[in-house]
Amino acid sequence: MTTREEAAEQLRVIRSMMERATVFRALSGETALIGGAAALGAAWVSESKTGWTWAAIWLGGLAAVLLFNLYQLVRMAAARKGRVWTSGLKLALRGALPSIIAGGFLGLLAVRSGQPSSTILAASNRILHSPQALLVIR
Repeated sequence: MTTREEAAEQLRVIRSMMERATVFRALSGETALIGGAAALGAAWVSESKTGWTWAAIWLGGLAAVLLFNLYQLVRMAAARKGRVWTSGLKLALRGALPSIIAGGFLGLLAVRSGQPSSTILAASNRILHSPQALLVIR
């Protein structure tokens, strides 16, 4: 390998590392805090609910957190006079969305079944798929 090829390879590695370093900017600390609070609130409100009522409460919490995260992304982009749709955000979504969508789909499918334990199965799907999404964007 020549010096020129080594330099090009090192630049590729550095660029890859820099792209991965910006991934976690897609989820701010404030959004994580709001997400945790929303999860606690949804758990408390949906404790005695089942079926679609249970799912609607959790989906409402998800919608609130997603809106807050969008607000945070727009605010941070305006502060640095940059774009919201960055390469780091694209990389994070490309890595995390398949697991998140699969968990959500399987969870809603479990709720749709109408079985007494459907909410437990739906919650288990979310619990199993969310960390996988975070591991992918790590």
